[in-house]
Amino acid sequence: MSASNVDRYDLSPQRKDLVLNSHRPIELVEWVKWHTMNFGLDDPTVQQGHLTRLLQDFVAFVVVERHCPYESLRKLELIRDAVSKVVFCGALDGVSLEWGRIGGNRPDYGVTEGYGADVKIGIRPFPKAKSKEASAKEVVQTLLHELCHAMLMKYSCVNRLCGDQACMGKRELEEGKKGHGVAWRSLASFVESITEHVFGKELLLDIKFD
Repeated sequence: MSASNVDRYDLSPQRKDLVLNSHRPIELVEWVKWHTMNFGLDDPTVQQGHLTRLLQDFVAFVVVERHCPYESLRKLELIRDAVSKVVFCGALDGVSLEWGRIGGNRPDYGVTEGYGADVKIGIRPFPKAKSKEASAKEVVQTLLHELCHAMLMKYSCVNRLCGDQACMGKRELEEGKKGHGVAWRSLASFVESITEHVFGKELLLDIKFD
């Protein structure tokens, strides 16, 4: 990746406050990829198999205690924060995560709403699948899908706070009418491509086309 694609961002292992910059979606995605490949995949969280164990623990818990929404959500939040650290340079730490409905929307699988600091993710609790293990895996895949939305919605200036009209125009072009434009697909494809390395198991993000 050329330096011109990333020089507007902090290239140290510690991120700066992304909100203070104007972010065009494709360039934001390239920044995420750069950080992950140069720092995230070498993090002890990955090297010591921490995310693999978090996934295994979540699946095992769901198989035995499927109807414990509070505890299962806490375990899913651990996965969210670990993925944030490894893939998104900590930029999605603590992003709101809930089971089920967000606002007036009841998700088939997941939904991400809001912009900037108000971004929230809602996930349908344990959709029907062939087994409880498959259902738990589907939830984690949905979480990864929605985290890609959250990164773009949180930092690509769709709320016009940056006042950068070029940023606004590129966002509309690159994110697509329903959020599955070229920027999201590029990010989701990248995350999907590293799941086996990060989690010890391939996870699919249901990559859609607007």
